[in-house]
Amino acid sequence: MGVNPESQNSSETNIIMTGISLIPIVVPIILAVKFKNIISMFRNTGTTNPQNAKTLEELNLRPRIIFYRLVKRGVLIETISERYYLHEDNLREYSTERRTAIILFLVFLISLVLLDAFVMNLRF
Repeated sequence: MGVNPESQNSSETNIIMTGISLIPIVVPIILAVKFKNIISMFRNTGTTNPQNAKTLEELNLRPRIIFYRLVKRGVLIETISERYYLHEDNLREYSTERRTAIILFLVFLISLVLLDAFVMNLRF
């Protein structure tokens, strides 16, 4: 007796949908880890003021999206000769903004789950 092709397609679809539904959870975790690694790299090398600014080569850092976001937000400051340093005050402000955004997102997400549960109870 063979495997029913329709049930196999259904299983594959469920696996794909589960993977897709994990993206909103996994991507922020990956970005948070990369964020933490970049900040640690600057702190561990003492690159926290203009006098100690370093090039990306000296930091062994390849610029990616999170790096450019930190530069745009003023967390990482570019000096002359394409050297960068970590601005601790701007980091604190940025971290506070991120924390607030995460909390608001979680409240929104919980509200959606509760609303869905409420609507599902009304149907039955």
